[in-house]
Amino acid sequence: MKSSNKIIISVAALIIIAVAYRFIPLPKGVYGFTPMFAMAIFGGAIFRKDKKFAFILPLAAMFLSDIIFQILYKAGKSSIAGFYEGQWLNYILYAITVCVGFFIKRINVINVTLAAIAAPTLFYILSNFSYWAVSQHFYNEHNTLAVSMQDYINGLPFYIPWSIVSTILYSGILFCAFYGGQSFSVKKVAVSH
Repeated sequence: MKSSNKIIISVAALIIIAVAYRFIPLPKGVYGFTPMFAMAIFGGAIFRKDKKFAFILPLAAMFLSDIIFQILYKAGKSSIAGFYEGQWLNYILYAITVCVGFFIKRINVINVTLAAIAAPTLFYILSNFSYWAVSQHFYNEHNTLAVSMQDYINGLPFYIPWSIVSTILYSGILFCAFYGGQSFSVKKVAVSH
């Protein structure tokens, strides 16, 4: 199989897994436990030469699952709407987290772990700030710096510990599977010759 076909199949498989994962109910009190940041980092680190795949990976997974959520919401089967006002900011912010992966020069445990901490942290800071900034612009009558601080406080359960823990965990799984699979393929080829 050609290398480009393997990449397309791998990206499609990861997108399907991420879409399915968004529908798994999490235990009460567990928020933000998702493979999305790990996929963004992985895409940025692995698909440097073909950056479109780096961005397609997390954004397509989000978009497809949002479509399913919207269909279920319209059918009365889910209380979660797939599309809502201001959601475009999340897509932009996930695209920015892909760039964290671009900064991984050498893929090793330390660099991947640092990126796995940086991506959800960047998202947490920017998402709360952008929400405040957008609402400050449009609804400035009640929006103050104190409201912004409250947004950061309200967002903490989504950030600490679960976003960081899940990003470290899923980054480890993705990078180990990728490099383990490559190592296995190289050994298999060497043995067959």
